[in-house]
Amino acid sequence: MIFTVLLIVVLSALFFVAAFFILAVFPVWMLVECIKTSLLPNTLKALWTVIIIMAWPFGSLAYAAFASQKSFFARLANTLMAALIIFSLLFGAGIYYFRSTLLPAAVVQYQKSDFTGISKQDQTLAKEYLLILQNEMQDGSFFSVRSLEALELFELFQSITIRPNVSPSKLKDWIQLVQHREMISAKSPNAALNFLREKTIRNIFKSS
Repeated sequence: MIFTVLLIVVLSALFFVAAFFILAVFPVWMLVECIKTSLLPNTLKALWTVIIIMAWPFGSLAYAAFASQKSFFARLANTLMAALIIFSLLFGAGIYYFRSTLLPAAVVQYQKSDFTGISKQDQTLAKEYLLILQNEMQDGSFFSVRSLEALELFELFQSITIRPNVSPSKLKDWIQLVQHREMISAKSPNAALNFLREKTIRNIFKSS
């Protein structure tokens, strides 16, 4: 399960890198190329400059594909569009599969688990919070702050319970973190997410 989440994170990173290149780097590159090129008359250069700026980033893709008169740019534009479509489909499919299949199955498995050395009260609280986190990850946008916080807390729970003998103190810390996360995220949502990610990574390395 945790490897599937990491796979989704990797796909997300690739998607955002490709999106950043298409949204920021490539349009600037094509704008400079359009201004500097000597292969187009000045009127067409002015027209394409306006199109690239006004139809950002699609104008730059259109310029590279149809007006640059350089086969390299045309191939690059087609490759970028194809890559963005493929990554978008894979990313969307991965999120859908995680929310509809992997997440419910993992929560059901945890609901049936009996963690040795953990008090019944803590086990009950943890299982109740897992159901709440599941609902938060499945409701609304997957990229909302609430959903991302729930995902980080869920990953943190997995990193804590990855070993057969779960540490009672770590589980108590996790329960308290869930209970007090409103106070943490109210101060700074981004700081709260970074804190949860660092805590999850530390637990993963300690468990390996």
